[in-house]
Amino acid sequence: MTKLGSPVKKHFDLLEGIQLRHTVYYQLMRVSGLYSISVGCRWGPPNQIYPVAFAIVDGETVASWVWFMTQLKGVFGVVKNLVFVSDRHQTICKAIDKVFPTAFHCFCIQHIKMNLLAKFKVDAKALEEIFLKAAKAYQESYFNSIWAQLGAYPGVREYLDDIGKERWARCFQTFLRYTQMTTWFYDRQMLASSRSTTLSDYAENKFAEYSDSARRYVVVNIDQFHVQVRDGNLDGIVDFNSRTCSCREFDYYKIPCSHAIVGAKMRNINPYTLCDEAYTTNS
Repeated sequence: MTKLGSPVKKHFDLLEGIQLRHTVYYQLMRVSGLYSISVGCRWGPPNQIYPVAFAIVDGETVASWVWFMTQLKGVFGVVKNLVFVSDRHQTICKAIDKVFPTAFHCFCIQHIKMNLLAKFKVDAKALEEIFLKAAKAYQESYFNSIWAQLGAYPGVREYLDDIGKERWARCFQTFLRYTQMTTWFYDRQMLASSRSTTLSDYAENKFAEYSDSARRYVVVNIDQFHVQVRDGNLDGIVDFNSRTCSCREFDYYKIPCSHAIVGAKMRNINPYTLCDEAYTTNS
């Protein structure tokens, strides 16, 4: 990347031959001296973060973030259902609103958790556990039961409401965020050409876990596109047309949940075909 008015040019490599999901993670890392490093990453198989670009900037300012995101937009172009994950720093929020006005911006729950524990001097372990349960709940009914428990901590629910539940709570997010809630970087693994499985390691393990859970489920036909799956607990209604399930796990991960897998098998549908392309080794 080249900053306007600067003779220094930064080169970066684009990842080819791999399907990256439409989630971008932003992090500003401090370095000694006057400058900081802005980093933009995207999420791809095998469930890892791939660094897309970085730049040395003069601080966490709106101008720096706008410039950085403008360069990324030149690479990404217009992406449907684009999601950004970052901390709550206002400079990032303003830059995203300006450069990517149609994108959805949610916040890293690890940052929110640390801010909660710093702001409210209560039983840190208990508050952390309850908050993370609320953040990761798939169904609103379960979220509401956890939300009621947070009422025991004065001011906490008001603080989280001010942030906006859709910014951090899984069950209120209509855009795909996938499972990653932090901004740590992992090693690239480009081993798809040597693999014999259909999905990445992460997706294969998740698929196997769901398949094992579904062995004793009972499937009831509803109509051409829907089945009800009785699991002895919350049950699930699967919509094969929209690739969703009332349990919300299929919607969120874009890997068929246990209800979808057993329902697909009953309909003679290969459940692997219901997985998002970003999880496949040939993407």
